[in-house]
Amino acid sequence: ICKVAYDSSGNGNHATLTNTDDPSTSASGWGPGPEGSVLSLDGTNDYAKVASNGRLNFGTGDFTIKVGVKTNTTMADKFLVGFRTLSTGAGMVVTTGSAGNAGKFRCGGITGGDLNSTTSIDDGAWHDCTMVRKSGVVTMNVDGKTEATGRDTTDWSAFAVDRPVFGCNDFNEAGNFIGGQISSIWIWKRALSDDETRFHNAFPYQAFESESASVLAIVPQPSAYAFSQVGIVKPQLGVQLNRDHPL
Repeated sequence: ICKVAYDSSGNGNHATLTNTDDPSTSASGWGPGPEGSVLSLDGTNDYAKVASNGRLNFGTGDFTIKVGVKTNTTMADKFLVGFRTLSTGAGMVVTTGSAGNAGKFRCGGITGGDLNSTTSIDDGAWHDCTMVRKSGVVTMNVDGKTEATGRDTTDWSAFAVDRPVFGCNDFNEAGNFIGGQISSIWIWKRALSDDETRFHNAFPYQAFESESASVLAIVPQPSAYAFSQVGIVKPQLGVQLNRDHPL
């Protein structure tokens, strides 16, 4: 099994897989998905991490985080993406919902208070979950539909958050493990428009012809796609994580 999800965009932001089964099983490691390979996490101790990288620090600027996920986890606070500093725990997390919103899509750690979707994502179907911050306004979308809005004025540079962790509690890399499959993780250092969000929901593995150098993405590439097909319009500062085509 490949223990690294490779960055095929040219930025070197490879994600290291931890505790995934070797060889892969249906519950852990690389497996088949709707468009090729996806990453399965067993909900017990599997996760992935990108090394610290200053380009992943948003400061006070706009950004977008998008996750393609399939899970039947009905428990609260199972982590999809975590960006928090180890010294204080300050930062932001994208998880399944908290408290009475267990099994929904949640954004926590923002200054305006936690946001939870109205749609549950714990039904064992694939869902496209997107969080956008633009000029201090946070919008959460599930499957291309806006589900919640709030505010966030966090200055990420104040606590040097720059290492995303996928699949578990990023503060100590232990606990809050999510069980299920991840087909894609995108991170842009800008706010996607509503039209772009809907486009990515319909075509989750495609990049935009108009992408600027400010985009930053993390994506497991489907192995069913030829590398040249996926990479035709690949993000210039992004990350496409895939097991099949190490740079």
